[in-house]
Amino acid sequence: MIRSCPECGKNYDVDVTKCPNDGTPTQLVEQEDDLIGQVVDDRFTIKAVLGVGGMGAVYRAHQHSMDRDIALKLIRRDMSADHAAVRRFLREAKVTSKLSNPHTVTVFDFGQTSEGMVYIAMELLGCASGPDCDDDDPTIHAPNECGDCKPSIIEVCDGNDNDCDGDVDEG
Repeated sequence: MIRSCPECGKNYDVDVTKCPNDGTPTQLVEQEDDLIGQVVDDRFTIKAVLGVGGMGAVYRAHQHSMDRDIALKLIRRDMSADHAAVRRFLREAKVTSKLSNPHTVTVFDFGQTSEGMVYIAMELLGCASGPDCDDDDPTIHAPNECGDCKPSIIEVCDGNDNDCDGDVDEG
């Protein structure tokens, strides 16, 4: 097991109970390596962990029907029993699936398995070019100018900079 800061998203050893960056109490997070090789919803085979956050993990997975690798975001097992967390996760999936912009990933599908596992299947970004790019490393490298791999909140707008409808990705 590891600990994760729900505020900044950084992961720490199990003995770190407060985030050294912001003092937020860390949360225990299951190591998700045990899902590697597992088949989700009879459609996706998990190949590698790409990242772990407070609400779940993102994996490199193979989509059988399309014979392609994708990013598969799964909610943490302990959170799948939390109806509010599942609702937020599915809301993120539904809203994000409607986005069509070169600055967002494409959501292919989302759902919940008969075992209660909640997922979002989306476009897998390749490694960005640069000195830190390692083609053998399964981690996504697409940092913005702040060095972060994704914003913590994405504003959903109707195309008019002043009219934002809401936020996506609470996890």
